[in-house]
Parts: sequence; C-alpha cells; structure tokens
Amino acid sequence: MLDLLDTWYEVNGVRTLERTAVAYLPDGTRIVATANDADNTNPRAGGRHSGRIPLTLDELTAIATTGALAVTAPVLPAVPLMRSCGAFTDGNGLS
Repeated sequence: MLDLLDTWYEVNGVRTLERTAVAYLPDGTRIVATANDADNTNPRAGGRHSGRIPLTLDELTAIATTGALAVTAPVLPAVPLMRSCGAFTDGNGLS
C-alpha cells in the first residue's frame, strides 16, 4: 500500500513545497520518503526556498519501496512503543 502527498505549508509567511511517499510494507514496516524545496545547506541563511522540489512522486515512490530499506529482523513484541513527542492542537484556542 502506498500514500502519496504533493502539498505545501506556510509558517511565518514562508511557503514550503513538499512531496511525500509512504510505503506500508507487508512485514508491518512503514518507509517515508520526503522532499521539499528548502535549501538547508546553510542553516544560518534563513531557509531559502527554490520553488522546485528536486524529486518527483515517482522517484520518491521508488525510494520508499526499495527492498533494501525494509526491516531485516523482526521487532520484538515485548518492546514498548516510544511515547509521542509531538504536539496537537485543534485550533480553538481559549474560550
């Protein structure tokens, strides 16, 4: 199974173009390949954006479905999952 996304997001007036391919493999693993138009070669430059994403969805799909990236050893069932370190907001703010 494969999920593909070709989108953009904007933070503080800076728009970033992004493409993502997520492959859900039969062994239960998930491989995510993402590319965007941000130039991260010089973090002090403030994140320039080219307006062009260097990889197509087909190329990202090829990366995500490459057999060499699949799990080579089963994950032990006794290993607990890591807690999420992300944040979620529904955008309602204070009422």
